[in-house]
Order: sequence, then C-alpha cells, then structure tokens
Amino acid sequence: MFGNSIGKRTCDALYMLVGQAIKYQEIWQYTKIDNSILDIIYNIIKNIILLNNTNKNINKNRCMA
Repeated sequence: MFGNSIGKRTCDALYMLVGQAIKYQEIWQYTKIDNSILDIIYNIIKNIILLNNTNKNINKNRCMA
C-alpha cells in the first residue's frame, strides 16, 4: 500500500466498506452505533471470505499505521 510506505495510516477496502455502511445506518436511523461494532462486523465478514477463499490471498491486516 502506497500510503503505508510513506508513513500514512491505511485501511483495506472491506474495512472502509463496513465503516461506511455503519455510518449510513447511523444517518438513516438517527442513532449512534458503537465503534466496537465496526471491528466485530469486519471480522465476521473477513472470516467468511477467508473460509470461502481457497487460496487465502487476502490481506489479513485491516489497517496499518
């Protein structure tokens, strides 16, 4: 990841997608969703993808500082 190579924090696309979905739900439902839910949902989806991916070539780090 280019950003990481120049010292910037980067996130994978799945983590960003889950974060955006949570934000949209907050807007749509006029509520605040706890930030810990992001990691829980991300890990569930990532594990499903990894279980269904035969070559396991998915980056296992969601964010790198």
